[in-house]
Amino acid sequence: EMCIRDRDTLLQFSKSIEDSDNYTEIMKSINKTLKALGALLKSQKRKEDFRLQLINTFHKLVASRKLIQSANRTTIEETLETLISLLVNSPSAVGESGVEDNIDLIIDKMLDNCDPTDILCSLIRLLRSDDESFVEMVAKYLARQAKSVNTSIPFIITKDVLFALHEYSLHITSEANPHSCKAIKTLLSEIVKSLGTSIWEHYKQMKTTADECVREWIEEALNAAGRDELYGVVEESKEQGKTLMAARRLKKYRLEHPECNLCDPVSYTHL
Repeated sequence: EMCIRDRDTLLQFSKSIEDSDNYTEIMKSINKTLKALGALLKSQKRKEDFRLQLINTFHKLVASRKLIQSANRTTIEETLETLISLLVNSPSAVGESGVEDNIDLIIDKMLDNCDPTDILCSLIRLLRSDDESFVEMVAKYLARQAKSVNTSIPFIITKDVLFALHEYSLHITSEANPHSCKAIKTLLSEIVKSLGTSIWEHYKQMKTTADECVREWIEEALNAAGRDELYGVVEESKEQGKTLMAARRLKKYRLEHPECNLCDPVSYTHL
């Protein structure tokens, strides 16, 4: 277990991260280490050079996918909460030496290297905060992370993400933060683009049956994806030499969306 008493101890630990031979030992206490670093970073009694070294050590930890993915989901959530809170609520705590930008870089590294399910679930849970400025910042990172879903979907436990959305839906009120709502819609839109209607198989695996909101959100995302695809078919049919290709796409669309009545003018109101 790491015990940082002073800058020298911190430097020694930071240097140990550079040698992958030390990873096994570091991983044994990664959760306690991240919590300790977070607590030190929040402390207002630290000198600027010590804080900068903390930032540097944090960055080394999250830059290693192997190390950061050995942390559990609760620790990832707590670490994100600490870092985002520093950006939102304590501008003076990060000093005037570019530390704020460095914290943003650390969060970006976490988005890149953490287990994708852990990072998505953690960000969704953090949207339940009552601090509107904090929620707005979390929503920004969630929307950013949503853009990478198409490449990370094979590694995402979708049922866990849907359950996190379910828990979020129980927390929100009619006056939900618009930034969080937009981020949630962006996330589901990207998941639906990757999974299509097979998302329902993941939905069935959720740990709850008492859900309404997530089902509605999925249906909205599927409908939007279907409309976008239909629009693409229509546009393609207008291009010279692509009529046959458009016809094949239309046939495929009708097979995948049997609920859509192409003879109904309502189906074309978005065009």
